[in-house]
Amino acid sequence: MQNQKPYVISRGLKSITQNWCRENNFTAPSDSFFLKMSSRLENKLKDIFPVVEIISHREISEGIKLLVEESKLTPISLDRIYFQSSLNLDITRKMLPDRDKYIIGNRFGTLPVNEQLKLIHESDAKEVVLIDDVLFSGGTIVSMIESLKVINVEVRLVCVGIGIEEGIENVEKYSQVKCYKIYDEVIDEICNWDFYPGVPFAGRLIEGSNNVGRPYCEPFGDITNWASIPEKYATNFSQFLIRESIRLFEEIEELSKKSILCNELGRKVYKMPTDGTRFVDALKEYLH
Repeated sequence: MQNQKPYVISRGLKSITQNWCRENNFTAPSDSFFLKMSSRLENKLKDIFPVVEIISHREISEGIKLLVEESKLTPISLDRIYFQSSLNLDITRKMLPDRDKYIIGNRFGTLPVNEQLKLIHESDAKEVVLIDDVLFSGGTIVSMIESLKVINVEVRLVCVGIGIEEGIENVEKYSQVKCYKIYDEVIDEICNWDFYPGVPFAGRLIEGSNNVGRPYCEPFGDITNWASIPEKYATNFSQFLIRESIRLFEEIEELSKKSILCNELGRKVYKMPTDGTRFVDALKEYLH
């Protein structure tokens, strides 16, 4: 029997949420709380897909770290969640408002990409290793390799946590590639924080907005085209994600003894208030 393609989830929700809580004087839930969240997500996905694989934050971050150390090259990270370096390219896919097209641009609160490249140019970096969490199609990584080449910085190696064979082949036309974990094919590879409305970095940032994003959850984002959830499951799965986000933020509120307002979120949510409305109250309006 032919092996079935897996649906792959990389964890990072706990680390992202803990960092946001620490920076904003909230108390983060326990490790066991996040493990239970991950287990519920896995079980829900197993109702949809025959093969679901969950890869831990520690596994990915340690795998990347080992590859980078072996390279002996100056690291430039495209990802702050699994690998921190002194030189970074803080880039993300940014949605054009009310359209399904996107562009590559800077993350909210960071310098424009050309200014980030200028800082790298002003450093002594000449031969580097480029780091990212996931290599899927390879388009973003290739564009950054070419941008760095313009400023006379050669990407000798690309190191990623999870690589998909098609994307690896595309990037290998420009640089050597090493991956902690490789898949020939997948149904999709999703970072778990992209699913949950209100979580920092969730989904796709809207270009020109004040840190407003579209998580992979109806009615905020396109869960079918962005996360490969079949249409017949899309509404039920999205309702599950909304309930899980409510559970997460209510836990933080209880531990912190204060409410979380929409304007305090690590990433505000498309179609939702961006003012001093309590986030959980606003999110409950989308339950049915």
